[in-house]
Amino acid sequence: MIRRSREQYGPQGVGVNPAPPWRESPTLWSHSVLESSFDPFAMTADPAAYVRREATERALAELVRLLLESSAPVALTGPPGLGKTMLLRRVEQELVGRFQTVYLPYTALPPEGICTWALRVLSAAPGPNPEAEFVALARRLAASGHPLLLLLDEGTALPPATARGLVDLCGEARGALRLLVAASDDSRCGPILAAFGPALREVRLNAPMSAAETAAYVRDRLALAHAPRELRLRFDDRAVADLYAESAGVPRLVDQMASLQLLQQERRELGFTPPPDPTAAPAREPLELDEAAASDAQPFLGPGDLMDAAAFEQHVVARDVRERVRSRRLAPMPSLQRIAVAALVVAALAASLPALAVWLTRALP
Repeated sequence: MIRRSREQYGPQGVGVNPAPPWRESPTLWSHSVLESSFDPFAMTADPAAYVRREATERALAELVRLLLESSAPVALTGPPGLGKTMLLRRVEQELVGRFQTVYLPYTALPPEGICTWALRVLSAAPGPNPEAEFVALARRLAASGHPLLLLLDEGTALPPATARGLVDLCGEARGALRLLVAASDDSRCGPILAAFGPALREVRLNAPMSAAETAAYVRDRLALAHAPRELRLRFDDRAVADLYAESAGVPRLVDQMASLQLLQQERRELGFTPPPDPTAAPAREPLELDEAAASDAQPFLGPGDLMDAAAFEQHVVARDVRERVRSRRLAPMPSLQRIAVAALVVAALAASLPALAVWLTRALP
């Protein structure tokens, strides 16, 4: 995901009305989760990966309405993991042709930093007064029929002084500049929203997915990744029900748990066993189960165990199993390697002999 984002949006990961790349190739999915550079449940803000559901569709319609009706700043708020970043990109996609949009994923900057970054995204060289230049550019764009819409992600990192400064810039632009910020519910959210003033319009996204929406979400993510049939069969009704029960319908947790489930299944198929944890309690005598029952007995990870398990599974297990997969494809040839190394050493020695003879001639009396 990171590599694709940089290729699409440039080194800073930002873009102006980008074209979605998801469906450019029908082979984004490899038959091995661990061999593939793409994961059907990888975190992404690509609007082409958006899966419709009632809560996000309602919030999307309200955001578009507010941005079209008024120049007042708008905030999209809600608990983390429900898809606010994705919805921000969907707003950008929905307003193509009506606004010139700039998406900034990082907001812990002063007003002049925000304006300088936005000007560079718009291919306008910032001068000594980036705030005034940003407002002037917004007015020129509005005169051509495309007001400027600034989309700010991770709004909880936004300094209150920057929020007040952006509101002042919107006032100076006189309707040529609109502002939409996404912020997660935490202790910083209240003061930041208050800094935008009483004119702020807030749209809440706080409803997780239902069981039916979770099933549709898993099915659509697999379809978007062009996953093979044998992989889709792994997410039968029982597996999806377990995902919903453990994730409580939070999309981010569904993605992470589904990815971990795929990794665990690949580990079993490849015969990989992680090293024992020396701090763990002694294991009990294993129950005698047949192969099918043992496969069904694999527990799902709960939200409380998710972060530690994700760090272990994704950063250690995936790396080790990838190496095992590659070693199966390209079997090592020790004898040939030894011959090649020996030949290189002999060649290096032969090349250095003339220089060594000259040095000895000069060094010895």
